Amino acid sequence: MSNEKIVLDPLLSRNWTFLISNFNKLITFLEKASELEFEEDYKVPIAIISDVQRLEESIMGLCYGVFRSRIENLRLDWRIFGNVFDSFFLTLREKSCLFEKILIEINKKTLDKYLIQVNDVPKSYRWTKKPMSESHLQYLTSIVDYLKKLEDDFNTYGVEDEVKEKKIIEVREYVKDTFNRLSSNLIQPIQQTFSSLQRFKNREDENASNVSGSSSDEAKMLKQLENNMATWADIQKLANEFQVAQHFEGEKKLSDS
Repeated sequence: MSNEKIVLDPLLSRNWTFLISNFNKLITFLEKASELEFEEDYKVPIAIISDVQRLEESIMGLCYGVFRSRIENLRLDWRIFGNVFDSFFLTLREKSCLFEKILIEINKKTLDKYLIQVNDVPKSYRWTKKPMSESHLQYLTSIVDYLKKLEDDFNTYGVEDEVKEKKIIEVREYVKDTFNRLSSNLIQPIQQTFSSLQRFKNREDENASNVSGSSSDEAKMLKQLENNMATWADIQKLANEFQVAQHFEGEKKLSDS
């Protein structure tokens, strides 16, 4: 409409001019921003997602709360203008989804640096004489701290609860699936080696420390994996309980309102 220089006097205001003349500029800005390299800084995509949400709410309130009544008072068909705004909001949401994907990829890339440590179990015990594990490895604690910080940052930037919960669940599912896959890939060959050593021990009747079923390197590896997986199961249980509590709290807020 701005290109055709159509001016409706009753609607001639700074807000109206801004909306009509800057829709394309805003979309272009978001497109160019989505092409930037964010490396491991997920806060920028979170901030953009939050800003887009607030911008959409503000413009929608202005369009439907102010401009619609003015247009209808002129006996004009609101649907023509409404379609323009709806098209803009649809495009705005599409661009927001781009940053949600960027956000997820950044988190995956960072979390992979922790998750890859699942594969360090064999080299931690092979020929090292390291004692039997009594607890989980530190990287699990680092993952929990990272997820907690991610959720805190969502809250700090004021991202909508629906989007926040959806993205956090997506990240947690990625961690769970990757952890389970890597752990499963390790367990099978370690168990096979452990069984072979046990058969060798029984056959040769040897008591060498590196073959003993209770203190062999493989037994230590399996114990470490067992501790890691037990801790991860507890983490998942707590996360699920927290998610249920959040869902209940959300429903309670809706019922109270």
